[in-house]
Amino acid sequence: MNTQAVLNVSPQGQLTIPKEWRDILGITKGKKIYANLNKQYHTKTVTLSPEPVSWAQYSAGLCKEIWKGVNIKKYIKKQRAEWDEK
Repeated sequence: MNTQAVLNVSPQGQLTIPKEWRDILGITKGKKIYANLNKQYHTKTVTLSPEPVSWAQYSAGLCKEIWKGVNIKKYIKKQRAEWDEK
């Protein structure tokens, strides 16, 4: 599903997210929304996301490609050894 809407900015600088979108995202009164501003070259975009129910579940697996090919047990052992040196 991909939808677009034109949002008006109120005199107080507020936006109203369409009800259909709030329903789909589970956004209710008092819920936190996270905003990400991305500026690349001449393009500026804002991404809005509802607060995850569980941050642990949300972040599970993020950046896993960074650890590809790394022996995690060796890495942790090395890090702990460096802590002991200090």
